[in-house]
Amino acid sequence: MTEKKIASDELLKKCERILWRTLPSVLHANRKLSLENNQNSPQLTPAQYHILRNIDRGANSISDLADCERVSLPAISRHVDDLVKQGLVKRTRDSADRRAIILALTEKGQTVWNKMVERNHQIFSDKMQHLSIQEVETIIKGLELLYSAFANQPLENNCEADGEKHHYA
Repeated sequence: MTEKKIASDELLKKCERILWRTLPSVLHANRKLSLENNQNSPQLTPAQYHILRNIDRGANSISDLADCERVSLPAISRHVDDLVKQGLVKRTRDSADRRAIILALTEKGQTVWNKMVERNHQIFSDKMQHLSIQEVETIIKGLELLYSAFANQPLENNCEADGEKHHYA
């Protein structure tokens, strides 16, 4: 039986530095290129992008979105107002609680979101194209290990990907 060695503090610090250098850069570059190069879609701010993503993932109220984005209700409301004006998000009254407003993507909003997800995938694929199958498998294995190290953390309601339903964009 082989004993698993515990990583040294120095090695963990190096891993953490690389993680925080890499992940924000990858996510920011992918999102930026997706937002800039989508001529057939409305120009969205990063905040609006996140709101569409979270609505697509199931966040269906202003308070859900505020929790996901960790911002105030008025700030989210302003962004949602803009998305409603663009025809990407709709508000409807909850039939069970007439005081509650339910948010959903409109058909146009779903189409725009789906195109952005496709564009994100294409950008990611283009950036990763030079890697070998083994290198990509190594990255996947490393990310799976990282996820499993943090997977016992409670996920917020509809803010995190929790299965095949969600797009990783």
